[in-house]
This record gives sequence, structure tokens and C-alpha cells, in this order.
Amino acid sequence: MASELAEQFADVLVINGALAVSFYGDDGGDVLEPAPGELRLWPSVAVEALFPLETDVEGVRTLVRTAGFDVAQLDFLGDDDWSVHGTATASELDFGGLSVVPRNASRDNEAGVIRLDPGLAFGTGGHATTALCLRWLGTADLRNRSVLDYGCGSGVLAIGSAKRGAKTVVAVDHDLQALSACRDNVAYNQVAVEVGATTSACANGRFDVVISNILAGTLIQLSSTLIQRLGHGGQILLSGILVAQVDEIRAAYGGIIFAPPVIEEGWVLLHGHRT
Repeated sequence: MASELAEQFADVLVINGALAVSFYGDDGGDVLEPAPGELRLWPSVAVEALFPLETDVEGVRTLVRTAGFDVAQLDFLGDDDWSVHGTATASELDFGGLSVVPRNASRDNEAGVIRLDPGLAFGTGGHATTALCLRWLGTADLRNRSVLDYGCGSGVLAIGSAKRGAKTVVAVDHDLQALSACRDNVAYNQVAVEVGATTSACANGRFDVVISNILAGTLIQLSSTLIQRLGHGGQILLSGILVAQVDEIRAAYGGIIFAPPVIEEGWVLLHGHRT
């Protein structure tokens, strides 16, 4: 977008429900101490806005166009994704026994390879929370094990579990867009994963491994649900947690014995087992 129009566009977004609006330069460089309103430091500006999950996407698109702006792309992330969404996968990411590559990447050996292209659902391996889970999965022996990925997003962790030999993998999410992306990625990777809503029958029963990479507040709210889904002696993998939130998470998961936290870029992976 031309820089002289960016602030007007931001005003339109705020009027129509945006909680926050950010500007990014088109050259990727840092700009230090710009004067107020000095967005003309860049010839063009990328505008990113945060909307509530319940926002009517098409309604905002229509209102924006009515205000005289042309929107090339207007995508929305779920409320449990926006604060932790990471860099889109542009090249191979290696996690030991698993790797994430673009769909069209050339590979001689497909063992442990997850093929994903950046999309609307969170989870391509670029963010520390997902990377922590993938590194754990890359060393895990999941043969003859059942796995539940609760809050599956793109399905990267569910696909990784299947690639590591899990006998049964179930991926659930509350967001319809995430479920659509997950089903598409599962089909493309040719793995057996049952995908459904968090309220569906497939989310019931007990599992040998339960994985949930969301945010701490939601993990606390879901603690009883996730513990109920975990079989006796089963393992649980929790991520999307900041260092300062570790004790609160541990307190919410009574009956789970946690190993020392694994930390990367200020984010934490908690791995535990049910006694």
C-alpha cells in the first residue's frame, strides 16, 4: 500500500473493529525514531491488524473496499494463534528425526519429512513453540502408540506423530479454518490422521500421548479435559508457555509428573507423564 494512505487505512480498520494495527516497511530494514506520521520513510507499507476471532471477515473486506481501499489479502488467525505465529516455512527445517519442507521441495528420502506450505493455520515449525514439540517428536518412539493433538492448527504435530510411527493419531481444533488446513495437509502427506472438532467423538477416549501447543491460559482452562484424555502412564506434551507461566501450568495439572522444562527463545516445552 502507498505509504501516504497507510494511516487512513489503519483508521478504517480501527473503526471496523481492529484491536491493534502495525506498519511494516517494504525493505525489511529497521527505522529508528521516525517523526510522528513519517510513514513516507518507505515507498510502500504493509499493514497488519489484529481482529477478534468472531469478526465477520467478509464484512470487514466489504467495508474496507467501500472506504476506497483495495485489499490484496485479508487473512485472520485464531485467538490462540495470533501472539505466537511464526515465520512462514520457506526452506527445510530440521528437527532431528523430523523435518519440515515446502511441498515442492526436492528430496531423495521422504523418511520423517513433513511437507507444508505457509497457510492461514498456525504451525509450520518456524516458531519456537512448534519447534520444541517437533524436536521431542523427532526422538520419540511412537510405534503402537495413540496420539491426540489438541489444538492442531496446520496439523504439523499430528503429521509428525504419524511419521514417527504412531498407530492412531487424532487431531482436533475449534477453528474450522484450521481443520480445513489440517485435512489438506494430512492428505498431501499421505498419513493416517483422524481430524475433527474439539467437540467430536474422535476427541474422546484415552491416549498414550496428548500434545497441546496453544497458550498458557487455554492450557489451564483445558487441564481437566487433557488429563481425562491421557491414559494411565501416558505422556503429555504442553507448549505455548512462557517461562514465567511454568509454575501456574504445573499447578493446574495435578497427577502429572513433569520433567525439567525445555526453553527456547523464552518459550517452554513441558513434558510429563501421568502417574
